[in-house]
Amino acid sequence: MTLRPYSDGTEHYAAVEVRGGRRRLRAAFRIPRPSHLRAAWLRCRPDGEAEYREMRLVQDGPWERWEAAVSLRGTSLAYRFILQDHDGHLWHFDQRGLHATPPHDDASFVHLDEPPPSWLRGTTFYQIFPDRFARGNGDTSPAQRAQAANLPLPRASAELEWGDRQPGYRSGGESAFMGGDLVGIRSHLDHLKNLGVGALYLTPIFLAGSYHRYDTWDYQEIDPRLGTGQDLSALCRELHVAGMRIILDGVFNHVGAGHRWFNRREVFEEPGAYQDVDSPFAEFFIFQRHPDRYENWLGIKELVKLDYRSRRVREAIYGGPDSVLRRWLRPPYSIDGWRLDVANMIGRCGPVQSNHEVLAEMRQAMKDTDSDKFMLGENFFDATSQLQGDQLDSVQDYHGFYFPVLRWLTGCEPQIPRGLRTAPTLDLVAGGAEQLAASLMEARARVPFAVAQALFHQLGSHDTPRILTVLDGDEDRLKLAVFLLLIWPGTPCIYYGDEVGLEGGRDPENRRAMPWNEKTWNHDLLEYYRRLINLRRTDEVFADGGVRVIHAEGDVFCFLRVLGDKVRLAALNRGDRPRAVELDLAVLGWTRGEVVDLLAHDGAELVDGRLTLTLPARGVRLHRLEDHQ
Repeated sequence: MTLRPYSDGTEHYAAVEVRGGRRRLRAAFRIPRPSHLRAAWLRCRPDGEAEYREMRLVQDGPWERWEAAVSLRGTSLAYRFILQDHDGHLWHFDQRGLHATPPHDDASFVHLDEPPPSWLRGTTFYQIFPDRFARGNGDTSPAQRAQAANLPLPRASAELEWGDRQPGYRSGGESAFMGGDLVGIRSHLDHLKNLGVGALYLTPIFLAGSYHRYDTWDYQEIDPRLGTGQDLSALCRELHVAGMRIILDGVFNHVGAGHRWFNRREVFEEPGAYQDVDSPFAEFFIFQRHPDRYENWLGIKELVKLDYRSRRVREAIYGGPDSVLRRWLRPPYSIDGWRLDVANMIGRCGPVQSNHEVLAEMRQAMKDTDSDKFMLGENFFDATSQLQGDQLDSVQDYHGFYFPVLRWLTGCEPQIPRGLRTAPTLDLVAGGAEQLAASLMEARARVPFAVAQALFHQLGSHDTPRILTVLDGDEDRLKLAVFLLLIWPGTPCIYYGDEVGLEGGRDPENRRAMPWNEKTWNHDLLEYYRRLINLRRTDEVFADGGVRVIHAEGDVFCFLRVLGDKVRLAALNRGDRPRAVELDLAVLGWTRGEVVDLLAHDGAELVDGRLTLTLPARGVRLHRLEDHQ
């Protein structure tokens, strides 16, 4: 006997109700009828000790629905279900699925009182590298803008013509500016609106010594080569009027050696910790021997590690009323959140391991300022411990999305250099859709449902080669990747230029200038992005629904997006030949009805619970199941 229960964290299966002034969670699962279940229990741990609630059976069309209510006494509640079949066997049901023996609690369903912001649902982000996106200040050069602002200038820099290739870092490439700015972003908002983008993520915009600005010199000043505080407030205001959001990049793990607190470059008149061991800023850093031996990021002495053992560091970055984090969240800017650079490393240095404590304090500072703000972290690795509802709202999910998708589409282990360290070259992997499904679902199972829906999914960023280059220019495989990006649950983000076919290898080639000559664009690809983004924005199932994998074998990957009784079927074939696949939906409770195509391909018919699809070579199908009850 095969049991096929389904549950997720949407209000259809996890509804909060108030009775007599007390809050309760009504948790439920459903299972195709007849289920042959004898009984079911809700198992939870509200105060660390297990509690059980007997569940009630509710007849629900072709489904049996089982539900129970439990009091909510804290800010979160973890739970799973125990099912007893007619033979007396017990089965444990959590976010990983069914287990014949009691599982660990790391994949329980979790209700959060303070989930990630609701505006993320249906929103597609667009990442902009400001120096390379667009110029808006006419013929004024970046150096002229910096000089006019009477702020410290960086070391001698090269000013590139738009579209020039950047010199390598050993040839001064870090200070090779192309002149993109905040006004340039504003001047191209129509492109983003037409694409369907709902939010922007900008890499650092604060005063720094390099074009990438991950070496911050002053958190309180917009880099004058990008514009002014007025330019930022105007951009934020125009985005908000258009119903769009914006988050900024917070480089809070380290500062540039030229930062006014450290001042190794002596660009500020006041001495910093580098000049004066008795400086009030000396406690901000970790010196082994003053002044030249100090902790830095991955051996790069230009990036000086902040010491979060210092309460003054915490006050300056996020704790105080005028802290960096709080200032830009407030008017006149009112940014909608922060992306935290190397969030896995903040507060960590040798024996000092305060990362979780610092992130929790940062979260509290953000939510105290405005509970609707978004806290995103960079983490290339397993970020499960940061994603339990008390620290980050989300991470750039390289581990749980980017890597698995690229393994499936390329047959190779992605290589991501970080600083001066590069992962070892690994043998090719011959994984099929089975491995893809396992990786994607495991990433979801180990975090609360609301967090999984917010996981930040990308096919490329300023740290990775362009996705079209990774795929050797194969547009068919690129469309498979884009399909997964926009149809799989999560919060998708597009790296500027990917939508028009911009290519580029590793840093700095992945940071080429945005081509604004539309004759050079791949308009077919642009329309593909636009169409899928629009589906995600207008169809609540793609925005809010859960997911269930129904077929994963070799080249073929099929899954359902589910929101209550609304169902969407997605199918992908990475193979070089068309493939016919028969899906048995009867075991999931769908037995009859019309199958409506959403991408103007051939429709299909559901007969006695069986659906046969013919998938094109390196192609996709997307359907809406109607009247299946």
